[in-house]
Amino acid sequence: MDIFGIILSTFNAIFKLAIVAVTGFLATRTAGFDVASRRVYSSIVFQYFVPAVIFAQTATSMDRVSTLVDWWYLPLCAVVINAIAFPSIFIVAKLFRLEHKTTRVFVYTISFSNTMYIPLALVDSMTSENNEVFGPNAKEVGGGYICTFLLAATVIYWIFGYSFIQRNQVDQDEEERRASEIELKDETQNEQLDVKTLEKALESSQNVLEKKELKVSSGVKEDTDLSTQLIADEESPMPKVSDELNLNTTTATVVDDQKPLAGVQEASESQRDRCGFLSPIKVVFSKVFGAVSYVWQHLPVSVKRALKNLCTPPTIATLLGVILILAYPVRDMLFNQGKMAIIGRTAKYLGSAAVISALFILGGNLSTGPKGGTIKWYVIAVGLFVRMVICPAICIGINFALWYYGIVPSDPMFFFVLCVESSTPPALNSAIVMNIVYPKGNEECASLLFWAYLCSIVTLSGWLVVTLMLIEMK
Repeated sequence: MDIFGIILSTFNAIFKLAIVAVTGFLATRTAGFDVASRRVYSSIVFQYFVPAVIFAQTATSMDRVSTLVDWWYLPLCAVVINAIAFPSIFIVAKLFRLEHKTTRVFVYTISFSNTMYIPLALVDSMTSENNEVFGPNAKEVGGGYICTFLLAATVIYWIFGYSFIQRNQVDQDEEERRASEIELKDETQNEQLDVKTLEKALESSQNVLEKKELKVSSGVKEDTDLSTQLIADEESPMPKVSDELNLNTTTATVVDDQKPLAGVQEASESQRDRCGFLSPIKVVFSKVFGAVSYVWQHLPVSVKRALKNLCTPPTIATLLGVILILAYPVRDMLFNQGKMAIIGRTAKYLGSAAVISALFILGGNLSTGPKGGTIKWYVIAVGLFVRMVICPAICIGINFALWYYGIVPSDPMFFFVLCVESSTPPALNSAIVMNIVYPKGNEECASLLFWAYLCSIVTLSGWLVVTLMLIEMK
């Protein structure tokens, strides 16, 4: 495939995504897709669509766990890419002295790459045009490589990245709490000043009130004596009335049937037996729960937040996918034309909406224009240059050295997936997470993603050309 064909394939893959984003932008003008609607829709995508696609892709990423031994570098490559990109973008933010919340938005939006949507689209486009380079079944094999890469990339993004941007919301809540405390303190001080003023006014009028009370008390005493005399004259003894009611019964009531009481006694005995059987279990559960609650209360806040993020829907979907890889008979029954394959197909159908939904939300967040937010244009330019030029160059160099010397599998598609994952633009899921966790960063996030995907038409095409040239070189 010539250079023009590579650029055209890359442009087509990105252009399809851009059309959906433009549709989301138009929805804010014509269909009432406002901030509140986007936040609700983001929550739906986060809770259902994204976990569905992660679960389906992870569970079907490889046939057996033994395959992971040969593909060992794919999860490790995800760690290497993030270990290079995250500190690099963080240094850029510190060099330009961005505010700490803006720094987190800047680093979070740019550092984490699009590990699934763009690579799958590019593998689909490239395999349809380059069968002679990648061989038969390259699309299915490439999808397996991408999903294996996602095993580590998903955990890094949804635990480390989610915790990182979540600190903005924690800081904002803390600032609001401090502001409310200061406001309450000011109100208390004002009330104390008002009380002191009232006390001075009361002291000035106290002498006058005492004189008036003396005059009034003398008159009240005379009236009290007179009223006491009148009441004593009118009092008279009250008659006593006593009535007696006698109930005479001529017959005695005798209870002869003792069977109901016997049944009650038997039921109470069986209930005591059950309680005696369950009491040791209750004791064990109470001790375990008490120990867990004690440990939880003494954990640092950062550790608690990280453990809570383990329970997010995408992370749970990843863990379930890994479990199905281990229990491959169950996985085959759910996904590979088994008796319950409808479950796997449903998960794939539900997950297919994740890409479109993420792009739709991204377009809606761009309703304020690409210049939204407080980040200067030159900061964005430097950050994108580091993220989309320098970092991919380092990662592709490492990947080529390992592939050239046979440390990793010699399959050209394996090297192609590594290079694509190293050079993709930022993750579209950042727009979804930002809507949920820190809505105040939507403008900065949308602006960064807009310019990143605009620049990726050039940078990603260039790195794909380099990748194919390196494949032909070997």
